[in-house]
Amino acid sequence: YYVSDTILDLDADKSPATRPYTSADHEEQIKKWGTNHRLDALTKRMHAFRDEISDAKLHWRRKLGLYDERRITERDILAMALLGPVSDGDKRERGNGALSCEFLERIGIYRRITGTEDKDKGDIPLTVRYLVHRMKTQRTQGQPLPKTKAQELRHLKSVLRKSNPQSIPRVLYPLLNNGHGRALVAECSEEII
Repeated sequence: YYVSDTILDLDADKSPATRPYTSADHEEQIKKWGTNHRLDALTKRMHAFRDEISDAKLHWRRKLGLYDERRITERDILAMALLGPVSDGDKRERGNGALSCEFLERIGIYRRITGTEDKDKGDIPLTVRYLVHRMKTQRTQGQPLPKTKAQELRHLKSVLRKSNPQSIPRVLYPLLNNGHGRALVAECSEEII
């Protein structure tokens, strides 16, 4: 493929022989040549991808509370590796501890990576790597940690009161791994029910 030096010089960055392409030029080009639907679709996808990246960065950098449902645990990583993502409409599999695509989007891992209805379309090993990275880098908000068991219990009860019923298991599962956490959960029976 050969391009003359004259065209390359005209196309060079900050060339004085050319002028910027404006929206008026774009309108005139559309009137003369029509639209390129493939190019328009590509531009639309690029803008959606840009928005998805900025949204994912926002979710990824968000600090987590002490008992935040968005906190990633070892159980989540294992569930993703064994079960893969579960579509939002599939309530049957969600009881196994599988992560829904909706939850993954709330923490910044989008369906483009995890797949949607068809698990073969998603990249489960990549999603597991994202979850492992997220678990290592998740930050806690600047709030002071409770110093006494009573303060910790009050904090946990307030989180449980504010949580929706679907997120309560995500708050409680990490606490059930040790005796201290199980004692806290046992004292929160009214908030859980």
